[in-house]
This record gives sequence, structure tokens and C-alpha cells, in this order.
Amino acid sequence: MMTTAKTNPSLFVSTSNDKPKLLTISFASDPSASLGAQLLSHDKGLVEDMFNPAYASILRLVDGETIAKKSGVAIGDAIVAVNGEGFRRLAPEYDESQLEHITAAVNGISLHNNNNNNNENSGNDDEDAKKQKNRVVSENKNNDSYNLLLTKIKSIKKAADPKQPLLLSLERYGWDSKVNAWRRFLIARNGDVAAATKMMTAHTTWKHKTFPIDISDKNVQNVIQSKSVCEIDVPKNDLPPTVYVNFAKLQELDSHEGVVKAFIICTETLLARASDPRFPLTCQFIDLSNVRIASGFRVDILKQVYGAFEPNYPETLSKMVMYPVSKMVVSFFRTVHIYLHMVNTHTLSLSLGSHFIQHGKCASNIYTSHDNQFKMYASLSLSLLWCVDMEKCTQASTASMMLNFVNENTRKKFIITDNLEKVCQELGWDKKEVDECGGITQFMHRHEK
Repeated sequence: MMTTAKTNPSLFVSTSNDKPKLLTISFASDPSASLGAQLLSHDKGLVEDMFNPAYASILRLVDGETIAKKSGVAIGDAIVAVNGEGFRRLAPEYDESQLEHITAAVNGISLHNNNNNNNENSGNDDEDAKKQKNRVVSENKNNDSYNLLLTKIKSIKKAADPKQPLLLSLERYGWDSKVNAWRRFLIARNGDVAAATKMMTAHTTWKHKTFPIDISDKNVQNVIQSKSVCEIDVPKNDLPPTVYVNFAKLQELDSHEGVVKAFIICTETLLARASDPRFPLTCQFIDLSNVRIASGFRVDILKQVYGAFEPNYPETLSKMVMYPVSKMVVSFFRTVHIYLHMVNTHTLSLSLGSHFIQHGKCASNIYTSHDNQFKMYASLSLSLLWCVDMEKCTQASTASMMLNFVNENTRKKFIITDNLEKVCQELGWDKKEVDECGGITQFMHRHEK
């Protein structure tokens, strides 16, 4: 389901921002109960924790009916206070009055706006209680602050005082908040803090310029209604959700901008469903069925899509599967060989800058004033023409050449094949069902949303 602006449902807003949601967990119903979650320490001096406001967050929920599950706790939730006493790494960026409370009533007990029950007799006014709850703790050694937090929790639980039950205050940050996204930008820049900061700053600027997206725009609607870009919902699939791209349909559309916006909408929608906001992932399936080289392969469309996707959604791609490819590439090579033969017989005149076709090989920058169709072929990959021996062109080299506008780390996640069984294996689909549907495109139609 798409996230739209409350005041205008035709505007798609980003599914994540830096504002946290607030959650309170009370152990009043069972003071000695276990939380039912494994915690993760953010007190190890790691650069990836630079923007994390807490020393502990939820790493994993254990099985069973636990306090955590009953209270609606989720993976990634950050523990920032215990019984009104702050245990923060960083001061809050927003006043609590600006934030949404998502605390669920457990056993008929509502905790909304009731976070300071344990301070009501302390003699402090509201401002003092607020300062106490927002307290930043900073011990000298790694894990000292984390251990201080655990000691506080254990001491309250050990007392098992029904009048002073354990009360945990948590903050929930979205997948694209800097709390969770920073790690992805850091990985994308190989741990270079300055480069990662620059990348994330550029992303923030891009985000402000891009959202909200007007869904009612004709070009966006054309993509959505044609199902050229959509979500694939395959039940009982434990792999990340898949963005489906019907490339044959895309090539019939007039606006690349509409394609990019629709792709962003679909990607944002799926990433928001990630069970762990620190590791949001999607798969991408680019269906090249019914794409014919004779009608041109618009690699420029992919270039624009990845021009938006790669710098703004780093490390969110689990894998991209492009199918079927090999037969199409072979057809392309055959066409290239025909043109090379025509060049060698002086039928065509090619301007190669400082490079010239020699001995059946061709340089990377190719232009012709005589045949626009050849430009289309050449755009498939600027470097494809170096591979005259088709049998030596491996899938990896084909991926590298076809999509040389993306970085090496992204290309490693590309699977380019004409093997349907491999497609099903990589994306967790049932090949038998695909065959029963009559092919991959028909299977997509069955599961597209």
C-alpha cells in the first residue's frame, strides 16, 4: 500500500523520515517477566552507530507470547529510558509533543502519555522530569553505558515491586532515517566517513526535491496502469519482495521521468515493509520477454532508473535478475557483425573520434550519422563491441558491459540469464507454477499488485 499525504491522497510521500515514533513497555501485569527480546549493544565505539540515539536496541524477538510481542515491540526499536530515567547516547532532536505515540494497551492498561508514572511523587515539575528522561549518559569505556542500562533494568526487575514496575521507553526509527540508513551509506563508500557523509547529504537534498510525488501525473499513471513497474507478491516466499519491470511495456512509454517516479514509489513501498529497518532489501526482476533487438533496446531507461536508485537507496538491492538475455545478446552480436561487415566494405561511415574499427574490433565510443538504429544497438553497451568472439562472453562480462553505468558493487548483485530454472531459484518462485501459467510474464500477471 502506498503512503500518501493526509491532506492530498494523490501525493506520495517518502515512507521513512528522521522522526521516531514512541513506544512504552510496562511490566505492570507481570513485574518479574522477561522482555522476550535479545538486545544489541551500540556502545562499542563503532562508526556505524554514529547517529544511534540509544545504547541498546532490539536485535531479535524470541518465540512465544512475551511482553515484547504483546506491547508491539519491533526489531530495531531503541531503548532510551528506564522508568523515566534517560540512558541516551544522543539528545533527542524532536520534542515529544511533535512525535507519534504508538504504545498499545496491554491487558487493558493504557500507557499513552503516561510515561512518568514513577516520577509523580518525586517532587520534580514536568520540566525536570523531561530533562531526566532525555538525559544523555556517557561513560569512559566501551559497553560501560550499555552495562549501566542493563544494571538499572535488572535491579528494577529483581525488586519486582508492583507499585514500581519496569517501564521501558523506546523510539522506533524508519528504514531511511539517518539512524538506520547511515550504515548503508558507509558501506557504499567503503567505510570512508567523509564520502559517506557527502553521499547521505546529497540523498537528503534529492529527497526534499523528489517528494512528494504526484501520483495523478499522467506519465506516472501510464506506468502504474500498464503494470510496467509493479510489486510481485508471491506467497510463502521468504526472500525480499520483488520489484517487477516489464521492459517491453516500458519501451512503449513516452516519459522516462514517469518510469523513474513509479520505480521510486514501488521501491519505497516495499522497503517500508522490511522486518528489520537496518537491513531493508528488495529484489528486482527485469522481464525482457518480447523485447526485440530489431526494435531497439532502450538501455537509457535503465540508466535513468539506476541514476536515481543507486545513489539514494544504497545497499538495499538483494539481487537483480534480468531474463531472458543471452538470446537477445546473441542477436545483437549478429547485427553488429553485419554492420561491421558493411563498414569494412565502406557501406557505412563511422566517426569514432580518435579510434577506428580495425580487424573486426571496435572502440567504445561509436556514432554514425547514417543510421540511428545502429546507435540504438550500440547504446546497449558502449563496450560490447570489443567482444567479437561471442562464445567467450560470460554472463559476468555481459552484465558488466550491458550495465556499465552502475558501480562494481551493484553489478555483483546482477544475475543475467536465459535459464528460467535459475530465475526461479534466485527469486524463490515455483517453476512448476511458472510453467502452468504459460511462462514468466503470465506468472507475473498472476502475482502483480
